[in-house]
Amino acid sequence: MNLICERGALINVASTIYFMGSLLGGLFWGEMADRYGRRKTLLITNLLYTFFSGGTIFSRDYTSFVILRFCTGFAVQGMASTFYVVIMEWIPSNRRGFFATICQFFFTLAGIALSVGAFFLQDWRLIQIVLAVSNAAAVTYFWFAPEPLQWLMLNNQVDKARIIWRQIAEFNRVELSVEDVRELESFQYKKTEKTYSMLDCFRTPGIRRNTLLACFAWFATFMTYLGLSFVITDIAPNLYHNLIIGGVMELIPCALAAYLVAKYGPKYPLLSYFVSGGILAIIVAVIPASSYTASMAKNSLAILCRMCLLGCMSTVTFFTVELFPTVIRNSAYGLCAAAMHIGGMVSHELFFLENVSTFKGIPVLVLGVIALLGGLATFFLPQTNGKMTDTIEEAEEVALDMETMVKPPLLEFLRKRKVVTVAKPQPSTERIEFTSTSFN
Repeated sequence: MNLICERGALINVASTIYFMGSLLGGLFWGEMADRYGRRKTLLITNLLYTFFSGGTIFSRDYTSFVILRFCTGFAVQGMASTFYVVIMEWIPSNRRGFFATICQFFFTLAGIALSVGAFFLQDWRLIQIVLAVSNAAAVTYFWFAPEPLQWLMLNNQVDKARIIWRQIAEFNRVELSVEDVRELESFQYKKTEKTYSMLDCFRTPGIRRNTLLACFAWFATFMTYLGLSFVITDIAPNLYHNLIIGGVMELIPCALAAYLVAKYGPKYPLLSYFVSGGILAIIVAVIPASSYTASMAKNSLAILCRMCLLGCMSTVTFFTVELFPTVIRNSAYGLCAAAMHIGGMVSHELFFLENVSTFKGIPVLVLGVIALLGGLATFFLPQTNGKMTDTIEEAEEVALDMETMVKPPLLEFLRKRKVVTVAKPQPSTERIEFTSTSFN
């Protein structure tokens, strides 16, 4: 394939087609995981990704290449979304925030490793082989990690859940008492015969609002992050060195997000990252690159802005998992991932505004405004406080609770001035959290 000179634009077309595959994959596999189980979906998407990613090396023309890239994107988003949801459903609430953001940390490390590998291999076909082979190892997950207990119990697979929690107890060398078994089996009252779909993300007012706000937050995050990548000039003279240095720098917001989310929950770190990134992007937009010093300042601020947006990516994924109940969690996550890929496609086209405006900073200015609007959307989302709901009714109660939407000090300030009065919600039955560590 000769994608140089007048055919160079086809590279961007291939990227857009890959994003389209990821968009549709997020929607399709999200619902499949909620309906048929996370474990089966993860196995199928892993196998499909390994097959299509490895098959790309045999493409001999542009058409076959983009078709395989579309299929690869279709599989990879389902794999990524389902894997992340499974991890979050098994980790206990007191550790979930930390490990959720650490996942992004390892994603960044993988990007650095890929850049190093590409530097030595210098052949895209060899790189595809490495990706396919390394992903094949992830297929072994199917035999080592069980289906989340919440999903099993809610889908009337009590016998399988009972086997799994006894295996967990045996692994941790804990003997379950009669009271423990009764407590675990009391979770059965939440089971439902209803089959849920992605449409349930829009049926009730609270979840519908959360869905739209979360989708916009994902859209704003990836659109701004990817858009800033087009603004940043080279840090080093070599492409691979640029990718490695950029990846190392992005470990900083990942580590910071892990600390902030573990301490304060996901909402306010995400809001802070959005506001900081939006303000920095607007500053970058208005700085004229009239001298070497101004260009360096512009580039440095753009790098800081992109680091803030990576912090958003580390946080918004975890926030989304806690916002939605088990019965539609994967569907909602896939919907948000689709919004993210739409943002990626829009960011590619945004820089055409430079051709129709005398102000050359207009694309970055738009990105800054979008980031600030993402912060506004985050403000109106409820604080989850490390709790994951299981049913539509539970999630709707949390979504419509004003106390979870307003930061406690601000709410207290408003109460003292009699600006707002919030009724205390009735305490609900405490849900049982099934994790391997909960038996220790």
